[in-house]
Amino acid sequence: MSQFDLDFEPVRRLMRAAIAGPKDLPSPPLPASAWKWATGGQLLRARLAGRMATGRHVPRKTWMPVAAAIELVHAASLLHDDVIDGALLRRHAPALWTLYGPRLAILAGDLLLASAFDLLEGSGRSARAVVPYLVNAARITCVSEMRRELAPGAPPLTDEKILELAYGKTGPLFGVAAAGTLPPGTPDKRLAFWEETGNEVGVIYQMADDIADATSTDADTGKTMGRDAARNLSTCARFATPSTLRERLDELDLSVALSPIPTPDERLAFQMFLQGDFLPALRPLQRT
Repeated sequence: MSQFDLDFEPVRRLMRAAIAGPKDLPSPPLPASAWKWATGGQLLRARLAGRMATGRHVPRKTWMPVAAAIELVHAASLLHDDVIDGALLRRHAPALWTLYGPRLAILAGDLLLASAFDLLEGSGRSARAVVPYLVNAARITCVSEMRRELAPGAPPLTDEKILELAYGKTGPLFGVAAAGTLPPGTPDKRLAFWEETGNEVGVIYQMADDIADATSTDADTGKTMGRDAARNLSTCARFATPSTLRERLDELDLSVALSPIPTPDERLAFQMFLQGDFLPALRPLQRT
């Protein structure tokens, strides 16, 4: 196991501590075991943040709270998604709402959101600077999901509209991960480049997730599959294929390699993320 892999246990500890909350505030009324799933994922967004921070020579104590906060917001979205979708499994365990009911699961998701922002506020100036970006990302994600919920009763969505909703659902948190460790005062053009690069990572991941939802089993993924079709939702599975994923990955890799904006260390860090973290997580590509 590499040092980079070992670095993520402190991120998980930060997440657990944030969920438990400050000692002078009431603790969540759920046992610690109920939250294990929240810190047990692949932490892809945290890994992107960590890789890019390493390429920017940002200290661990600076980037780890940012990575942990992004993952807490993501975990909150999963709690809410499971209630909305009626999903029974999450990360090879019963979805939280099946154990404690949908009302408590929604409140638990809200608690994770509050914990994320509380963590950033208490982690120094650089971490606090990420708060508005993370707030915007959470807002965009919620609005995109609301639009998707309204879509089944509307005229059939075009492929372009489906892709737009996929960007909004999954791109923003990856965008914060890619750009969130840039120093304050970074030129807008450089900030936008990394936000857009992260967004593209997110839409590729969403495309892969949509394909998996249509073609994989619960046992394969550890979560409830087939919910999109059951709820008559139009997703990227309508047009995306493993070849599509590979093409977009290659284009993304090339765009970072050829752009004058990234530093050499950033290019290397991003390539390490794609090859070492992201590509192995794209389930549809592992079956080809």
